[in-house]
Amino acid sequence: MALLLVLGLIGAALWVLRRTGIAPRGGGGQLRVVTQLALGPRERVVIVEVGERWWLLGVGAGGITRLGSVPKGEASASEVPVASFGALFEKLRGRAR
Repeated sequence: MALLLVLGLIGAALWVLRRTGIAPRGGGGQLRVVTQLALGPRERVVIVEVGERWWLLGVGAGGITRLGSVPKGEASASEVPVASFGALFEKLRGRAR
């Protein structure tokens, strides 16, 4: 009975960690979130890396909207400073005009 309790607690802890985004989900595919910026309680702008491109997505209660894409940046995701998000957004905004 104690073993089942411990296994249940481990499963619950993993579920909570994945749900909060602390532990990565399995898969290891080519889809990866580079950075995100919250615009409101339920809205955010997200840069997602897919293969050799970065996609700028608007995420909200109504769904997901593709705002644009650019070739993958030279820096790795761990080296991307917060200021580069604004620069990427302005670059994409300039293309939309």
